[in-house]
Amino acid sequence: MIIKFFPGSNRHKLKFEYEVHKAFGFLIEEYKCKCVSSDVTIVRYESDKIKINIYHGKGSYELGFQIALKNRKSEGEELFFSLKEIIDYYEGYDFKPFQTSTEEGVQKFVPIMAELVKKYALEGIKGDENFFINLSKNRTKWFTKYMIDMVRPEAEKAWKDKDYNRYIELMGEYENQLLPSEKKKIEFIRKRIR
Repeated sequence: MIIKFFPGSNRHKLKFEYEVHKAFGFLIEEYKCKCVSSDVTIVRYESDKIKINIYHGKGSYELGFQIALKNRKSEGEELFFSLKEIIDYYEGYDFKPFQTSTEEGVQKFVPIMAELVKKYALEGIKGDENFFINLSKNRTKWFTKYMIDMVRPEAEKAWKDKDYNRYIELMGEYENQLLPSEKKKIEFIRKRIR
């Protein structure tokens, strides 16, 4: 079952659209973007190279920014990167997006988000392919780390149970990204199996 959220009838009172147009006007003025759609929870911009979504989550009230290089797709869809991914890539920490359900919060955080976009995402706004390639590589690296963290408990259990084939099955494909102690376990198993 898919749950869909719809903005409340009074969502316009938060003035999200107005604040986005004001804070992100530089996209039009300096970077030849056009506003292609706008409503109470999402404003979309495009240039001939990129697509941008600036949104206010319908249920979460999270403020977000996403950017994609046009014609760069993954499984038939545009490959969007979030402001969180961009900041995490450049700063190496876990950026927490802003969340607000008040007009005052929207007035405060939308301009801050615009400044963060200016600081971290201008190369993307200019359509620099290397910006998107680096983010894509970082996403793959993050996903690999996530997968290792997911299988690690089961692999440790296999190690303790001396089920070495299972350990290799779980951790072998990630060998280059493993901790030194995990790499040594794989070396030990391979020597033993020979």
